[in-house]
Amino acid sequence: MDVLDLWLLEVALELPTRLHLLAASASAAALNMRDAPRFSHEELCERLAALAGRLL
Repeated sequence: MDVLDLWLLEVALELPTRLHLLAASASAAALNMRDAPRFSHEELCERLAALAGRLL
């Protein structure tokens, strides 16, 4: 796991989050959280799919 994986898990634990907020250019401000790691839309999708796959 890296910084992005941990940030995504923190977001999921702290509050119910709509996925479009994670891809927003100011996602940390939209979620009222500390600075978000920089990531592309494609990387976000890949990471979410990988994290979901670990749950199965």
